[in-house]
Amino acid sequence: NDTNERIYALTDPQGRLIAGNLRRIPDGLIPGLAWQKLGENSLTPVYLSSVRLQDDSLLIVGNTDAAMDRFRSQIVEAGFIALVIVVAVCFIAAALITLYVRSKVLSLATVASKVTRGDFSARAEGAEEASPFGQIARAQNVMLERIEHLVVGLTTITDSLAHDLRTPLSRLKRFLESGIEAQSEADRDQALEAALQQSNHIVSTFSTLIDIARASGG
Repeated sequence: NDTNERIYALTDPQGRLIAGNLRRIPDGLIPGLAWQKLGENSLTPVYLSSVRLQDDSLLIVGNTDAAMDRFRSQIVEAGFIALVIVVAVCFIAAALITLYVRSKVLSLATVASKVTRGDFSARAEGAEEASPFGQIARAQNVMLERIEHLVVGLTTITDSLAHDLRTPLSRLKRFLESGIEAQSEADRDQALEAALQQSNHIVSTFSTLIDIARASGG
């Protein structure tokens, strides 16, 4: 048991045992030396540490080889348990980090998918965070705002073109039809001249609307 495996003894200044569980002082003991291994040739080697006291008596403590083996086993077992704990913590941390990264990537992908389907008002979440994903979200939101602005501008200019060119195109068509149906050369030339003027007006209107769209888009 532990009591038999632990060694303690006290000698007087003359080296005689006065207390403890040692029957005699082991041969080769060097006073003041820590953890000497003695009795290697015996069945029960011991590890002893000794120190001189103020009255020149000698205090001896130690363990048997079996106690040291158990101590080593406990150290190995503790190291194994610590290794298992570290591996488990690393695995859990890796899983949590993976879930966090996955959620952020899915959030960004969801916003991109919404924009692909035409929802230009979609914005990435977490733009207020100071993390790298927050920086990505902010950059993505700036990009989406720019895209939304350009798409709205394109829609506006398209509507303006459809509205402002409907009447001139109708007039151009009417002038061309008049030229085709004209009975005389003079009427035909007059209709073609009016169609040419109308086409110039259409080109001028189109160019003006394009300039307005470019100015609005920056």
